Amino acid sequence: MSDEGERGLDRRREMIEVSRAYFLEDKSKSDIAAELGMSRFRVARLIAEAREQGVVTITVNAGGVAADLSERVRQHLNLQRAVVVEAYGEPDEVRAAVGRAAGNHLGNTLKDGELLGLAWGRTLTDMVNSLDQLPRVDSVQLTGSIGSGLPNPVIELVRKTAEITGTPAKAIFAPFFIEDARTAAALRKQPEVAEVLSLFDRLDAAIVAVGSLNPRVTQVLEILPPHIQELLLGGGAQAEICGIPFTEDGDIVNPRFLRHTLSVSPDQLRRTPRVIAAVAGVAKAKSVLSVCRSGMVNEAVMDVGLAQALLALPRIHGRPRS
Repeated sequence: MSDEGERGLDRRREMIEVSRAYFLEDKSKSDIAAELGMSRFRVARLIAEAREQGVVTITVNAGGVAADLSERVRQHLNLQRAVVVEAYGEPDEVRAAVGRAAGNHLGNTLKDGELLGLAWGRTLTDMVNSLDQLPRVDSVQLTGSIGSGLPNPVIELVRKTAEITGTPAKAIFAPFFIEDARTAAALRKQPEVAEVLSLFDRLDAAIVAVGSLNPRVTQVLEILPPHIQELLLGGGAQAEICGIPFTEDGDIVNPRFLRHTLSVSPDQLRRTPRVIAAVAGVAKAKSVLSVCRSGMVNEAVMDVGLAQALLALPRIHGRPRS
């Protein structure tokens, strides 16, 4: 084969490798560039060429629900409800479609007067940004704030939801993670914080995002000190919801970590009648299985690719959490 032919094959191999990481593993262009030792612009060019040359073909469905697949996932994960939305394509597009489907699910199943807990994450941001109506439910923030920027993304989710419902909302104006456990305990006793935390015992529903710690597809780790990150990962952390870390088997990693957080507790989530996970991307399959094994989630909204990846993993047996 000529040198030109060899170069063409190498280029095609690069397109396939980059495209697989971007479209199937839900990795960002920056992460792919770092892993493969190339610039982000080269990654973007390879993705664009892959689409132009037909190495990658994309079909985006308008967001219909795959009823049969939804039922298979519900049974496989031992859930009360599952919604699988027919969304394919680039990670941002799929996540937005799952967010819209999660919003529709809430709109169709919540009742006036209920109390809804809201976690945070990119899928939930897409959900709230796509909402135009909800039943008249009160809403409450399930975790403390992330970062110090304004507007804060966690508080914004609750604020925007309250604008849509026209009903009261409660936010935690304190950080999610506090280095000193005694300071965290003191914050929990502050009247304005204690008032919000007490609402977690009255939740009718909670909608949460699922973070993957292995592979890393989460924003939680980035806000934690390096030694805390090492502690959680060294303890086998696979997934997180509301900042609560779980092992692959669904056990909580290092429960003492939770003494440093302002968040809904594992017991409060278990007592919540409906805990809905809104999650997108094949890369999060093992993490979704982990949180479902924990028994804290009993409903899920996801995309077709993630659903199919989950069906290839071991089934969860037993009766669904009521």
